[in-house]
Amino acid sequence: MVQSAYKSFFVRHRDGGLEVGSWDGLWGVLTVITLRKCADRAAYYRAGKRDVGREVAAAPADGSITGPADRALDREPRPDEAAVLAETVEALFRAVDDPDEREILELSLQGFTAAEISDKLGRAERSVRRLRERIRKRLERMQADSES
Repeated sequence: MVQSAYKSFFVRHRDGGLEVGSWDGLWGVLTVITLRKCADRAAYYRAGKRDVGREVAAAPADGSITGPADRALDREPRPDEAAVLAETVEALFRAVDDPDEREILELSLQGFTAAEISDKLGRAERSVRRLRERIRKRLERMQADSES
């Protein structure tokens, strides 16, 4: 957005459409251009066919489940889904030999973020992310092997 505002400013200034007398005037003009561009962009995304409010209905105040997507996300896994998940997690733990990766896997499955795991284990967040990526790739290989 800033680059677009600068472009508009320089094009208008070159064409003689803008005169800026001082630094305050310059920042004022740039501010107005940027704010107008932001407002135009917001109006663009609120247009009838792009309006998110049209596409996504608000959840009922009482928390009841309305559509099929809500029902699918709100339900407990079926027994066969739970069994597949348990087998997958068990196979993944068997495939992880590195104790650090195992600990990161356990904490990740408990819902901790990379930053939280980094704090808990006293490791660099980049290192945690790298090990999580290694685990993710191992899981993808396991899934590809099971499909073939």
